Amino acid sequence: MLDALKKTVLIVVVACLFIFLLTLGAWQSARLDWKEDLIQKIEQAKAQDTLPLSTYANDIADFPNDWLYRSMSADVRLMPDTMKLVIPRTDQGKQGAHLIAMGDVVGAANKDYDANKVILNLGFVEGDNLTLDNVRQDVSLPETISLTAHLKPFPAKGKFQPQNNFNEFFVYWIDGQTYIDHYGFEPSEFVPLLLYVEKDIVPSLKPHKLTTDLKNNHMMYAIFWFSMAFIFLGFVIFLAYRNKK
Repeated sequence: MLDALKKTVLIVVVACLFIFLLTLGAWQSARLDWKEDLIQKIEQAKAQDTLPLSTYANDIADFPNDWLYRSMSADVRLMPDTMKLVIPRTDQGKQGAHLIAMGDVVGAANKDYDANKVILNLGFVEGDNLTLDNVRQDVSLPETISLTAHLKPFPAKGKFQPQNNFNEFFVYWIDGQTYIDHYGFEPSEFVPLLLYVEKDIVPSLKPHKLTTDLKNNHMMYAIFWFSMAFIFLGFVIFLAYRNKK
């Protein structure tokens, strides 16, 4: 027979494992709610008309969450010196990079620190060992581009992504704040959301498609972890009952 101390330790360990498994299930349930809410927001945004960014830039700056995933049209005067490649990126199994740049929204308010600038994800460029000079030459963008793009939040740094160095021609993720600081601008000059170009501007740049076809296995994972928790508890109860006999 186990003495009282060993029984206490065993009960604590069993309780901790049971709670841990329940926590994993609850976390997946929360992820499920988040994913379903995201899909609903995208669907609602896609149902709205495309609006001119030059008219609504300051409204977006004031209430960015109200404009997430909305489609906007704009004429943007690119800042070529701010172009970077975001690496590594893949599209349908093909290796490449995203081309990003800053630009001035033509027709937006030009008062001091009004939101008249944007950060653009211009699209996907296919290729291995890309350099910015080669991409610029292949893409050959005009000084001012007419585009349609959807608004998305700036991504957070991935756990295993290296730190960016904006002195290089490439970055690993789009850190809007550091990007803006590096070129000496004020954050308030920019629309605080990232614009993903969604229609062709040049043939060599593949635009981004806003889709609700998102991987969503969180229900399956939640059921799995909750099931594991109660299977584990049932197994422990069975062993305890058999031990008593």
